[in-house]
Amino acid sequence: MNRILLPFTVAALMAMPVHAEIPAGYYNDADGLNKAELLDALNTITSPGNFLSYGSGEHSTWEGFYYTDRNEDGTVIDMYSDIVRTQDSFDAVDGMHIEHSFPKSWWGGTEINAYRDLYHLYPADGDINTLKNNLPLGVVGTATTDNGVSKIGDNVWPGATGNCFEPADEYKGDFARSYFYIVTAYNEMEKYWQSPMTDNNSYPVWRPWAIDLLLQWHRQDPVSEKELQRIEAVYAIQGNRNPFIDYPELAEYIWGKDTANVFTLPEDSRPYLSKPDRWTKIDAGVAMTGVAQGIEVAFKGGNLTDWVTLSILHSTPGISLSRTTLTGGEISSGTSVTVTFISSGMETLEDTLIVTSSATGELRIPMSASFTDQFMLYPARNSTATTAAIEWMEMPGAESYTIEWQRGGASVAGDLIISSYIEGSNWNKAIELYNGTGKDVDLGYYSLRKQNNGTGNFSNDTRLSGTIKSGETYLLVHGSASDALRAKADTVMSDDYTNVLSFNGNDAVALYHNGILTDLVGTKDNPDYWGEDITLIRKSGVTHPSGTFSPDEWETEATDYMDHTGHHTMTFIGAAEQGNVTTEGTTYTLTGLIPEEQYIISVTANPLDIRSCNAISFMTAQLSAPESYGATDIRHDRFTANWDIVAEADGYLLDVFTVEDKGSFTVEEHFDSVGAKGTPLPDGWSGTASGNYTSTTSSGENPPSVKLQNDMEYIQTPLYPADIQSMSFMYKFTDKGGSYLIIDGYGEDGTPVRIDCIAAENTSKSTASYTADRLRGCQSVRWTYHKDAGNIAIDDVCCSDAHTDTTFIYEGLEATANSLTVTGLERDTEYLYRVRAFTGESLSPYSATIAVTTAADIVEATEQPDTLPLTVYTSGHTAHIVGIAERTLIEVYTVTGQTVYSGMCNGDTKIRLPHTGIYIIRATVESNFSIYKVIVR
Repeated sequence: MNRILLPFTVAALMAMPVHAEIPAGYYNDADGLNKAELLDALNTITSPGNFLSYGSGEHSTWEGFYYTDRNEDGTVIDMYSDIVRTQDSFDAVDGMHIEHSFPKSWWGGTEINAYRDLYHLYPADGDINTLKNNLPLGVVGTATTDNGVSKIGDNVWPGATGNCFEPADEYKGDFARSYFYIVTAYNEMEKYWQSPMTDNNSYPVWRPWAIDLLLQWHRQDPVSEKELQRIEAVYAIQGNRNPFIDYPELAEYIWGKDTANVFTLPEDSRPYLSKPDRWTKIDAGVAMTGVAQGIEVAFKGGNLTDWVTLSILHSTPGISLSRTTLTGGEISSGTSVTVTFISSGMETLEDTLIVTSSATGELRIPMSASFTDQFMLYPARNSTATTAAIEWMEMPGAESYTIEWQRGGASVAGDLIISSYIEGSNWNKAIELYNGTGKDVDLGYYSLRKQNNGTGNFSNDTRLSGTIKSGETYLLVHGSASDALRAKADTVMSDDYTNVLSFNGNDAVALYHNGILTDLVGTKDNPDYWGEDITLIRKSGVTHPSGTFSPDEWETEATDYMDHTGHHTMTFIGAAEQGNVTTEGTTYTLTGLIPEEQYIISVTANPLDIRSCNAISFMTAQLSAPESYGATDIRHDRFTANWDIVAEADGYLLDVFTVEDKGSFTVEEHFDSVGAKGTPLPDGWSGTASGNYTSTTSSGENPPSVKLQNDMEYIQTPLYPADIQSMSFMYKFTDKGGSYLIIDGYGEDGTPVRIDCIAAENTSKSTASYTADRLRGCQSVRWTYHKDAGNIAIDDVCCSDAHTDTTFIYEGLEATANSLTVTGLERDTEYLYRVRAFTGESLSPYSATIAVTTAADIVEATEQPDTLPLTVYTSGHTAHIVGIAERTLIEVYTVTGQTVYSGMCNGDTKIRLPHTGIYIIRATVESNFSIYKVIVR
């Protein structure tokens, strides 16, 4: 958590002009974009910030409100009621709450930055805020509550259901722009949205009825002077801005009437420096002592006429700059400066880079690099199905390096691992390490860090000490743990709440070796409570640490289970294949690997014969499924199936088949046998239900019903043999608190698809129904209860699916190119095809299925256009097109259809691709054309 002293006074706020100028260059990266790409660019621009602590007092939310939501006479601006209250300090105002206008329960309530973000926090009358709870926005038909400013009642906006909250007309635009901001600045949270207004996607995020409502409010209640003053106050505190206040038209280019066009920034002649910015940090990583570590710092800006000077604040020995002055012209074109670090000892060098310009002022950037006397491999990066990039530290005196690789197993561990995680009752919290390396290990080279509440950087760096002998464990226990757990400890940590062991179930904990993250327990960037009230024990077959958490590597035990501590078993198996390669550099890309296999890597420095102190392990990815395209050359007896190239494939296997509809089949479940403990569930069902209801008021047609009464309890249907086409069920909440029910669907691959989120708006029996457009190919449904208060009853589940008879015409037709002509077919018949890639014996998943109907009449062959023999590849943000003939039309599009480039080319061409993502490149000469897909990462 970043805390700041507010550089803002009441006098400064009151003297502020109606709207200060938008910082020059702030929105440059949003220029020329629309829809999802514009939303993504604004996410990058707006998400960094300094956020106050949540609550009352100095450096907390109410200090923020003191500057953002007070009138000149000291009265509080309350968008929820007309009660007049005064704030004369940084303390909370009696009778008022801190209101998350975008309800915090909609992302699970975890304390991510959105929990503290002033762009959607407002002081609110406590009574109406309590009644509002987590209701969606809407238009109230019959009001159950109306205080003259806020209304609560049934939502009559077309497409919406249930109850809603409706603010006064003069504030509707304020709420819409706060909502736009949250889904933009926190767009990466899309899979955690639990709101009746949103779907679980990064674009367009909103359900159709919700975006219609928000856009109408945004248009009808334009940005007010209050908002213009407030954005400057929040900017002074947090350092970020709400783009929908600065440029209200952005909403139209993302969701509204201008999505077919691109957003264009107004001309601006003011000088600016966009790179580096106030959020830049220079971290050169970890190197060996005596080895220079350089890192390039990019500079980009505009309208600068004077020199920009660079200096090092404390002139720390071992830190130097390649240049100390830059011209405005160089910065406008884009340039870089190299910062070099070198040290002869084990230490971390730290200082501050000062960038000074007469036009833009002074910018201070923290710099650091660490040095060690241990020769190490870095974690593997950019591993694919068949390749992996390996990197290691430069060893002074080395002339070459030998990489040794093994597939499938090893005889010793590659480094220390986290062998156990305990998050129990009260302060029973512990981390256990295990040494399976075959040698004693000095813990002084290691530390633990955690990611607080599943967001931000890993912090609370805690250096370890002592020695962990080969084959032994080392248990670190929180200082306030029970006597029984502390008695087992090798080290008892402090009882400070900032302790790295003060995790609460949604804090990933990482083991660092020489400042390099080597092992991890918990899902990084996940605010959900994945590890609350459980003990996790590493399975014996896990022999190497991993920077990616995989639940499959862990056994789960009950709360406060600790019998396993003090010993751990590691099972080794021999390698299925091994080899080595020698190279002169410090990076190497392994190729020809087998998909979905574990590889173990070590490296030796030659001729010093010094082996890396660690070995790394990684798992190659699954071979990608081809993207299937529509058929071409469709005749009465044949067609040509088409698909995209999979770069790592040796070839493709095509299936062609017909499907006969055999009618539908309906499964109804009334939970007639479910007892008082929530068992037994019907055959094939799974779940953690712990009760039932036997009354008719809490059941469907007949008692009993299933009761979910604890947080995160769930029930799930079997995996049905076909996609569910329709589904309905009865539900009844027992309390109108902040509880909600999540309904997810699953296909054969086990990937969840959000079907709905139902909030506890009333305690009446209700029926929810869904059709195929919401079920989206699901073959199983799970109901998960998120409890705030009360329980929920579920009954009368009805699922209908379509039954079909599949007949394969061809199965596994092999192709080496990305198309294949299928012959011997019947006329006027619908066929379906799908394809998967293979390399060696490894198979990808199937592509999407494509339907094609053969011609009813005999169609003679026609000459088909030839494809163009081009080579297309990317390096960074540049597309290289090689082999172009004279007068070739080259067109480049984003996947959303936006044109990036279009022009006639007469030879090999390079085209700048502005952003990360997928691009489609089409090359045309007369009637011949080729289409290519490239990805910029």
